Amino acid sequence: KKCNTGEILKKTNSGWECADDEKKGGDIPLIYGSEWIPAKITDGLGKQDRKTKPTVFNMDGKWYLITQKAGFEWDDETSQWHTNNDIIKGIASVGKAPTVFNMDGEWYLITGRLASCDYGFLGYKWNSTKLKWDTDDSIVNGLTGSCAQGNNYYITIFEINKDWYAIRGDWNRNSLIGYKWSGSKWIKNHDMDKGLNDGIGDYCSPMAFNMNNELYLIVGNEAGEFHGYKWSGSKWIRSTNIVAGLEDFILRGLLDAWVESRWNCEEEKVDVEKIDVHITPNVFNMNGNLYLISGDAKGMFYGYIYNVIEEE
Repeated sequence: KKCNTGEILKKTNSGWECADDEKKGGDIPLIYGSEWIPAKITDGLGKQDRKTKPTVFNMDGKWYLITQKAGFEWDDETSQWHTNNDIIKGIASVGKAPTVFNMDGEWYLITGRLASCDYGFLGYKWNSTKLKWDTDDSIVNGLTGSCAQGNNYYITIFEINKDWYAIRGDWNRNSLIGYKWSGSKWIKNHDMDKGLNDGIGDYCSPMAFNMNNELYLIVGNEAGEFHGYKWSGSKWIRSTNIVAGLEDFILRGLLDAWVESRWNCEEEKVDVEKIDVHITPNVFNMNGNLYLISGDAKGMFYGYIYNVIEEE
């Protein structure tokens, strides 16, 4: 069945129907029955600083992971990460939420500043000759921050039709901000955050990725919720399928809060509003499998693999 421009084919109780948003025609289909399931993809990482977001990338055929204070390399033979701080050489301070991406054949790293009340970004470019990161302020041109704006240094960078875009979290404002790369600076582009700012929660951590030639976005938040979206070509549309299997972070937060309240001899009633799970997802395709690694408020990492169940 073919749909009109701006519509997406969705599954309903009575069959398939064309619709333009999540409120019409049921949920957005991805692959029938597919979901995220736990995977041993975090072995070797140990515990890192709290609320850190990992970034995973493949450079010259090797898989690397960078967190706030450490670098790692994936070992296929042992199926675990091994410390390799050569991959963070040249970075004065990796920062809370590093993001590595390849733009037009060059590797860049963007990370949030750690200075008090300075919520801008630091930029770096990989020097393939010296095998280190060189400071590159041009790649963060336009990405400013302040105390008034909130500490909003979680960001995802991605490409659509040869144009580069960014979406950053605005921590305490329950919103996301879109940008487009002009060739010399990032310019706010609210077409890129259309459909996102509706109940996504505080301390948003976005992650954009491609699967089956479609662009998806998973957003984590402080409460342990995952929100999923699919790019329609003009706006983001909610997709519960792309976050299926990830709901247990909320339950983990409730359990941790309850245990802490009992340990401190406090009332058994748990204040849900104060739960701090703080998930920070990163999605990557390794050896044909789609993985997700997320940090949390305590500095632990959790891994998932997208389990595809083909429709019969």
